[in-house]
Amino acid sequence: MPLTVMTLKKVPGSLRGDLTKWMQEIATGVYIGNFNSKVREKLWERVKANVKDGEATMSYAYRNEIGYRFETWKTSQKVIDVDGIPFVYIPLQEQEPTHSLKAGFSKAAMFHQVRKFQGKIPVGHKNLVFIVADCRFQEKEAKELHIQEIEALIIKWQPERKAFVCGEQWKEKVGAENKEGDVWKKFLRFTKKEPIVVYDDGQLMNYMKQEEKARRETIIRTMYSLEKYVKREKVLMDYSLKNVCKAYGIGDKTEQRSKTKVEILSELATKVNGFMKRLEKEKA
Repeated sequence: MPLTVMTLKKVPGSLRGDLTKWMQEIATGVYIGNFNSKVREKLWERVKANVKDGEATMSYAYRNEIGYRFETWKTSQKVIDVDGIPFVYIPLQEQEPTHSLKAGFSKAAMFHQVRKFQGKIPVGHKNLVFIVADCRFQEKEAKELHIQEIEALIIKWQPERKAFVCGEQWKEKVGAENKEGDVWKKFLRFTKKEPIVVYDDGQLMNYMKQEEKARRETIIRTMYSLEKYVKREKVLMDYSLKNVCKAYGIGDKTEQRSKTKVEILSELATKVNGFMKRLEKEKA
C-alpha cells in the first residue's frame, strides 16, 4: 500500500477531525497514512467537498520516473503533467496598486511636454546667447571659396520676458573698401566665440578650413547646422529654407519678405527642439 501525505490550510475543524480517523496528524495541517488507492481516492473526494475556502494538497508514492505523484486543490500552484511527470506551475499574480491612480498627466509630465514642444529654456540658463549667421560665398578657380557678404545677429535669452530677443545686428560686404580678410576678421570679432548657427554649415566650414590652412592657425568656433536637426524632426520632400519655415509655421511669404534671412533663421532656431536641447546641454 502506498504512503500518502496530505496538507490542509484554513479548513474547517470538522474536516481535520474526519481525517484523523484514517491518518495521523504529525504537524499542524500535515497528515500521513498508508492505505490502498481506493481509500485514498475516496478521502481526497471528501477533502475537496469540505475544504470550503481553504487549500489542500495530496502526495503519494507512484510508479513513474520520479516515484511519486501529487495533486492540489484551490492552491496557487497548479499541477501540469508532462509525459507522465508532474510539474508545479505557479502563475504570475498581478500586483494590485497600493493607491488609486488619477486619470491624466501629472504636473511634472505636463511641464516636460511644454519644454519639449515649445523649446522653453530653464531659469538657470539666463545667459544663453548664440549668433545666427548668413554667409554668401563665391567659388572661384581651384575650388576656392571667397566671401561676398556676411550677415550676423545676436540672439539672447531675456528672463523678464521669458523669450529670446534679437540683439545687435552686423552686416558687411566685400568690396573695394572692405577687403575679404578684413570682413572675415570683423565677423570673428563680432561672434566673440559664441556658438554660430547657420542653416547649412557646408560652405562656412569649408571656408574656415581654407583659412586655417592659409594662415596656419586654428579657428575655434562651435557651429550648429539647423538643417541637420530639422531632418531629424521633420520628414519633408524638400528641405529648402522656404519649405522648412512653412513646416514650422514661420510666417507667410509677405512676412518673410519683410524680414532679413538672419531674422528668419533666429525664429526657426528657437522652434527646432533638437537644436535647443543640444544648446542647453552645451551651456549647462
